[in-house]
Amino acid sequence: MTYKEVSITYDGSVKELSSGRDYSTSETLNEHSWHSISYKVNSSNFRNDGLYSVSIYSEDKATNTQSNKAKGADIDFLVDSTAPSIVVAGVENDGVYQEAEHDFSVNATDTIGIAGLTVYLDDVVLAEFTAEELNENGGTEILTIPGKDDYQQLEIVCSDVAGNE
Repeated sequence: MTYKEVSITYDGSVKELSSGRDYSTSETLNEHSWHSISYKVNSSNFRNDGLYSVSIYSEDKATNTQSNKAKGADIDFLVDSTAPSIVVAGVENDGVYQEAEHDFSVNATDTIGIAGLTVYLDDVVLAEFTAEELNENGGTEILTIPGKDDYQQLEIVCSDVAGNE
């Protein structure tokens, strides 16, 4: 190879990577004397949450060029290490409600997408919602806690498509 270029697009800006610092290459030769080059891009280039696109371009001594974009082999992916956001309305920490039942709402959002939401009442599933069900209602569900002559523990667990809770 006479020229290699690796770049990353993130949040609309392009960063050209440095060989040896940001990425490495290894070359193999098959039984027909064809060269194959593998690129390993360091994970430190993908520290922030967001959408990334990787472009690889190379040129050999005979001026043959290769590009993952020209081959239709786009390398696009999302990094998501942030938990979904949950907003609860109608209940408070240590709240006491003297009624036969009590309604409250839960709203779940995530930049990449919600996978599901489970609501527990005293360690028993009160309700479960899939991504599709949450999307139908804009991420908001209204639930009812049945009355009880004792304190009740409410727990809400929400996961996104990347597995964050």
